[in-house]
Amino acid sequence: MRRIILIPIILHISFAYGQLAFDSELLSLESKIYNSSSNTVSTKYCIDKLDLYIKNKNYGIEALNTAERIDYDKIADSAEQIRFLWNAALIAHLNNDQSYAPHYIFWYQKLSNDNSIQANLLAVVINNGIDSVLVSTSVKHLQSYSKEFDSLICINGMYAYRIEHKKKYTVASAIVPGLGIMLNGNVTKGVTSLALTGATGYTIYLMAVNSLYFSAILTAYAIGAKFYLGNIALTKKLVLEKEELKKSALAKNCKCTLNRALERYPLRFK
Repeated sequence: MRRIILIPIILHISFAYGQLAFDSELLSLESKIYNSSSNTVSTKYCIDKLDLYIKNKNYGIEALNTAERIDYDKIADSAEQIRFLWNAALIAHLNNDQSYAPHYIFWYQKLSNDNSIQANLLAVVINNGIDSVLVSTSVKHLQSYSKEFDSLICINGMYAYRIEHKKKYTVASAIVPGLGIMLNGNVTKGVTSLALTGATGYTIYLMAVNSLYFSAILTAYAIGAKFYLGNIALTKKLVLEKEELKKSALAKNCKCTLNRALERYPLRFK
């Protein structure tokens, strides 16, 4: 019983001591950064601070803020500069930063000439949804390693997917209300739209035949136009929704493919 009680206490004390030591090191480095005699020295301590975050598996916004403070042009050692760019790109990605992450990975690849599987996978992950050209280039490099990466072609296909000749649905609904909606696969909504517009049109016709011209004009303006234009707007909306659903399905499949690749070739800090 005594052992059961002591274990949680020891773990709690260890965690608290570790956190205090971590915080103390951060403060010490921040003090050195503040009192640095030059940008070069300041940059060195900022890198040490970033490494401390990575060592303690703290990849949050504080780590990203530290990375953003570092002017990598001031890093004299090229190997250290390249190492920083990789770690900064990975931290920016983990924080969903779509501004710094592409910047860091671009300069990492440019300065390091690293064409490894991990480097290209990180480029794909970061540029996914941002730059289809860079994604395509990275996928081609990955394909040169193995055909297992052929499936990653779906990433660009996902963003490039468009329903062909979308305007034909709108034109069809303009000619025959509801027809474009039915052609899009929404038969019930299409028939409803046709019935409402047709009934309104027939009502306007009966009014005109019975010399109720003012009522006919008023009904055509207030109700007829609403149903007719509404049917066209609904057609556009449903076509776009269908397109987005297809993209979502493709995105889900691509994400699974990319996750499998990342499981096999994990991205680690340097």
